[in-house]
Amino acid sequence: MQGIGDRLKARAAELGLSGAEVARRAGLTATRYGHYLQDIREPDLATLVRICRVLGLRPDVLLAYDQAAPGSDALSAKRAAVAAYVDVLDAGSLDLALSVVQAIAATTVLRSPASAQADASAAGKRSRGRAATLKEAP
Repeated sequence: MQGIGDRLKARAAELGLSGAEVARRAGLTATRYGHYLQDIREPDLATLVRICRVLGLRPDVLLAYDQAAPGSDALSAKRAAVAAYVDVLDAGSLDLALSVVQAIAATTVLRSPASAQADASAAGKRSRGRAATLKEAP
């Protein structure tokens, strides 16, 4: 996986800028910027924004948040498994499932992902008795 230093170097090269010039334009010492290039340190938010302005990048691109998240294959598999179970639910059960998913999604926006995941896990444990009465998914 490409680190932030590699992405900084690649973008500076695209623009024909040296590391020293990027550092100067961002108001940094060459040594400090060099630490970012070598992935020894990571910039704080304010510094990251200054560097992004110099390089003409959005911070999410520099941080690689525009790429697929690690474990996205596992997440896709879980979504497919949920979809398979949805196909065998009757109308009443489907309404209940929709309400549960909407409640989880609403609380996820308000809390950290870790606490939302813990709540979802607890909800799954409570609903296992109900799930045992459903048909097996195809």
